[in-house]
Amino acid sequence: MGEKSDAAEKRRVRLLLGGGGLVLAATLLIFRAVISTPARVPVPPPSPSAVMGEAGLALTEDPALVFKKAFWRTPASDDRILHAERREWSDASAGVTRWSWFLAINPSPALREWLATNPFSLATLSSNVKISALYKAPTWFPEDTAGFQIQQNASGSFFVIYSSKENLIFATDSGHGFEKPMPEMNR
Repeated sequence: MGEKSDAAEKRRVRLLLGGGGLVLAATLLIFRAVISTPARVPVPPPSPSAVMGEAGLALTEDPALVFKKAFWRTPASDDRILHAERREWSDASAGVTRWSWFLAINPSPALREWLATNPFSLATLSSNVKISALYKAPTWFPEDTAGFQIQQNASGSFFVIYSSKENLIFATDSGHGFEKPMPEMNR
């Protein structure tokens, strides 16, 4: 009976060690991912009035184009885009180095329904945010977001602000640029 007991004890020890090893490995992986991931703090773009004469700034106010670049989809015919602005800063050697956009939309039911699926993985904020001050927003962008439903992405740059009372969506995002495309190679 002693041999059976020893074998069972050895199996329990192996299981405990194996389980402990798995927990340790998972903890190390999570710790490494958290430590090695740099914090991404959004860099607010300068206000348009301060940069309108700045070299390399392109301002787009085409509602459908700004909407498409912002939401990665074409607006529906019943989405009323009230205001739209996209700013891109570029330089000849680096391409677009910085960008930001702002939208004010009277959304269609389909757009509201799509945004409710949270396609951009936004978190709901519980407090009033002074976004226009943070991001040098255009004058038509709301300064006071009290009473709005506010959502923000993990990096803190993308906001969707919804007023159910007025059926209005205000949205903004900003980021760093895109590399110039590689020239095509002759074969």
